[in-house]
Amino acid sequence: MLRADVVQAHIPPKTVQDVLGDDSASGFSRGYPVTYGWTLQRQTLLLWKVEDGLTASVRRLHLSDPPSGRLFVEVIPHSSSTAVTVVLCTGGGQLYVWLDANYPVETYKQTLAVSANSSTSPDSIICGLSATPADVGTSLGFMAVVATADAALHLYHGSQNGIFPRQFYKAAAATAVRAGMLGTLGSVVKALYSEAFDPLHNVQRSSASAMAALELQLLQLDSNRWKLMVLTPDALDCWLLGTISGQNSTEQLLWSFNLHGVLTSTLQARELSLLAFAATTSSSNHYMQQLTPMQQLTAGGQQEMVHTGPLLYVWSAYLGATSLSHTHVLSCFAVEEGNTVPSLLHSTFVAQSQHLPDPEVGAGQMVPHTTHSSCLLLSPKGTVLEWLAGRGAEASPPKALGASSGNLAITCTTSTHPGASAGNWQLLNASYGVLEFLAQDPTADDAAAAVTGILTPEQEAAALEVLNKTVELMYKEYQASCPYTELADGLDDKLTRLGVFSGTTGLDMLVLASSSLVDRMPKAGSGNLSSGSLRDLLDKKGIRHDLLLAAYKTGGVLQQLPPQQARAVFEHAEMLAAAEAVLDWQRRSEADANAGDAVTGVTPAQTAAAAAAIEAAGAAAAEGSDTAAAKGQQWEVFFSRPVVSMPALFSAVAGAAADIMREFPADDRAGSALHALQQLLGLSGLLQAAVSGAERKAAELSASMPEETRHYGAAGPSWMSADDCRAAWQQIAEACLLLRSHLTETSQRLQLAHHVHLPALQHLLSAMRDVITRSSRPPAGVQEEYGRLAAEHGASLLQDAADELDSHRNADWFMQAAAALAAGPTADESSQETLAVVGRLLIWPLEALAQRHHAHELLYNVCELLLTVGLVGRQRLLRWMQQEVQEAHGAVPADSFTFYVMERWRSSGQLTLLMQLGRQGFQQQLQQFLASYPALL
Repeated sequence: MLRADVVQAHIPPKTVQDVLGDDSASGFSRGYPVTYGWTLQRQTLLLWKVEDGLTASVRRLHLSDPPSGRLFVEVIPHSSSTAVTVVLCTGGGQLYVWLDANYPVETYKQTLAVSANSSTSPDSIICGLSATPADVGTSLGFMAVVATADAALHLYHGSQNGIFPRQFYKAAAATAVRAGMLGTLGSVVKALYSEAFDPLHNVQRSSASAMAALELQLLQLDSNRWKLMVLTPDALDCWLLGTISGQNSTEQLLWSFNLHGVLTSTLQARELSLLAFAATTSSSNHYMQQLTPMQQLTAGGQQEMVHTGPLLYVWSAYLGATSLSHTHVLSCFAVEEGNTVPSLLHSTFVAQSQHLPDPEVGAGQMVPHTTHSSCLLLSPKGTVLEWLAGRGAEASPPKALGASSGNLAITCTTSTHPGASAGNWQLLNASYGVLEFLAQDPTADDAAAAVTGILTPEQEAAALEVLNKTVELMYKEYQASCPYTELADGLDDKLTRLGVFSGTTGLDMLVLASSSLVDRMPKAGSGNLSSGSLRDLLDKKGIRHDLLLAAYKTGGVLQQLPPQQARAVFEHAEMLAAAEAVLDWQRRSEADANAGDAVTGVTPAQTAAAAAAIEAAGAAAAEGSDTAAAKGQQWEVFFSRPVVSMPALFSAVAGAAADIMREFPADDRAGSALHALQQLLGLSGLLQAAVSGAERKAAELSASMPEETRHYGAAGPSWMSADDCRAAWQQIAEACLLLRSHLTETSQRLQLAHHVHLPALQHLLSAMRDVITRSSRPPAGVQEEYGRLAAEHGASLLQDAADELDSHRNADWFMQAAAALAAGPTADESSQETLAVVGRLLIWPLEALAQRHHAHELLYNVCELLLTVGLVGRQRLLRWMQQEVQEAHGAVPADSFTFYVMERWRSSGQLTLLMQLGRQGFQQQLQQFLASYPALL
């Protein structure tokens, strides 16, 4: 939404948020150290101090009549007090003044009218308003000028003594005098004389414009003098206003500049429209001057010049000689003191790609910077442009900062931001509130960082500040339930200017920003955190990291990250989610163990084994850290530093499982096998919780960022497939093989198989498969080990599954389940309940594991076991073969399950079953198989 360096987001109070964007007029005070925002709610003007944000007091200023036509509002903070003066005009001619809006004082109201012979619409009586403070010492005062549709100007000088209005200018009525021959000849001679000898003939007018004002700007020169600029469709008039002894005032027309004529001639335009202007009183703008302003104007030159006085910015649009669409132009003029008209310094065209609307849509807003020679523009349809007019005689085109129909108003504040040397721009947006962002200094050297591949410490610090600032702004909007993603627009541009994408050090810095956010320790002095406080800390980290990912995506950063760095950023989110899941699991397990819950079966031995692994991982995470935990705080470090502690957790569990394997055979005491079982249950449950949390987060990110996750998929295996992770699962699985033979009861062996052995084998094989399929060069021996582990551990689990089936084989529900499986979808409700019980048997996940990892022998034996106990028929095995053939479009490879079954039947002499495959949809595959065995044909 805004490609700029946003330094602050001022979220308005909820009362204001509910009104913004509802087709209600809204705006700002302009050019003051404190900014006030305003918006209209039916007949009430809501006023709030922008910098106070959500906690700002909302002042409600009531209008006695429903407003009609365009709304003009000037909010005037006073430097000598906390008072705020508000002047409001409606297009329908109503004028309201609140001398101090902080107090419920009586409102000044006046109704303005236009000349009786005017054809003005009743809703267009007032066409302009501008006001400034006019304090005298500690006494409040203001000066305001109101323009009406009959080209009149009305002055209001207000103070605590009262408000004194008067009309100081009214366009003279045109006279229709019939000219005689002498008069006509005299006019021609006068015109020829002016064109020949008066260079100001087509530039400076003899009187103020007789057309109604488009816009007013009142500039304070000193405590008793103001300059009023009036933009009309044909000219720009400049008045000098002054006060004499309090209530009296003087007005003098300094010049009337033929702005329309000058731009039409310079641009060779037709149907030129003046849209907006902005003027400054500062003297911080510098141009090399080789000719006087009048010499440049008359000579038509574009000489390089220096101007040390105020500047005037003009926004216009015109049709070219042959064009059908309007061209928007920004022009910069030098303004001299006294009665000298402005001189054109340069003009620049706005690119057609900005899609600015035609003049008929309405005028935009144009705000000058308080110190820089630049200005900010807001089109009627919400496009924001920044124009750096002070870059030389050939000014650069304006830079588009964003476009949104929710952009309502702009201003420049004189307040400063740490590290900034000038005021900031402010944008009022219906969704985001007030966004304050840095103005670019036209005199600053904006050359890109040298492409060295190595960031300087200053560049790295600046880049990290940009990232942290962006995330905090988005977090603030998130907390207020406001949109936030578009706050990251232009992030790639900011980082590019800092040289972040010029080499590996910059890319690594982007990864460091992610890990630093996830591994940020609690504030010093917070003491030992409770699990609830730690969960809250993890939640906030998760939100901020999600916002960082959203900023990277929206800001165009992820698209520029190589797969390796992109994967690391996503994995940090997975590790954080894993830590959250472990914390939740530990809290539930300890609660169940303390309560002696017989349903869950969680014992203190399980929770103790898991806690010891967490403590060991926390101690490893604290090593070498600047925030190394004191003794007894490893638990807190573990959850506070997931990027370091999660890999360490797998190493700790691998070590604990190895200790069980070493100690168990030497321990012949009664109950040692049961104790080892409880330890393995705790360790396995701990890792399952971590992996489950990480996988949920990975699935969430894959759904929300499919392109980005596919991009980093090329970086190789996941962190959950690393050596330490595989070692942990393998140690647990090996411990299960050792322990199984020492468990005397079937229920104990089944508990081990269901909750420890099978999950360990599932995760181990998945990790090995990930390494094999996603590594450019898989480690030697991994493929063979993959098949060996599936066969060895699968056979052990198959025996457990057989024991489980055998124990239920004679039960009535088991027979009902077989009948329900045979009936398929037509089974009744009671049968469906029976099927649900059967679905929890070990045989089914074991079958899925065999099919997923191409463990052909295991899958065949599973199907045979199901056939033997009578749960399913031969069709179960054929279904797996049919699925394989369909996926391969008939061309199954030689090492497929289909050919394994054929070879198994051939070698065991089951030739009838083999030959029947030709009539069961496997004719092509059978012929291919039998080609190697001619004797069977």
